[in-house]
Amino acid sequence: MVNNGKKGFKLYGAPWYLTLIVCLIILGTMYMGGIGTDMPSTFALMLAIGIPLNEIGKRLPIWNKYIGGGILLAFLGSSVIGTYNLIPSEYVTSIDNFTSEINFLTFYIVVLITGSVLSLERNILLRTKT
Repeated sequence: MVNNGKKGFKLYGAPWYLTLIVCLIILGTMYMGGIGTDMPSTFALMLAIGIPLNEIGKRLPIWNKYIGGGILLAFLGSSVIGTYNLIPSEYVTSIDNFTSEINFLTFYIVVLITGSVLSLERNILLRTKT
């Protein structure tokens, strides 16, 4: 397939249609009860919910400029989904355990800070030693 120098629309490094298909497969499998409540399944489910909400929030003009963009819509949208039981309760519990019991958010913050420090240039790190 010839690309002619144009890049297609991508979501998180994959073509948009592939990301959409994977999200729909994960959500469909969840509603049929085929996804487990283990860590990889819960992470995949959170991505399948968060990616579309984030992209919608990035593209809504007023929402993006004045309210908070994609990340805020992902937070609020997932809260609405959990509050109104739009997904089965076992998955709501699984997501809650993933973020609170397993403490994934703390792990993510530690990795984010460590990555930021390690990405600094060596000279900057040496100057902070004094």
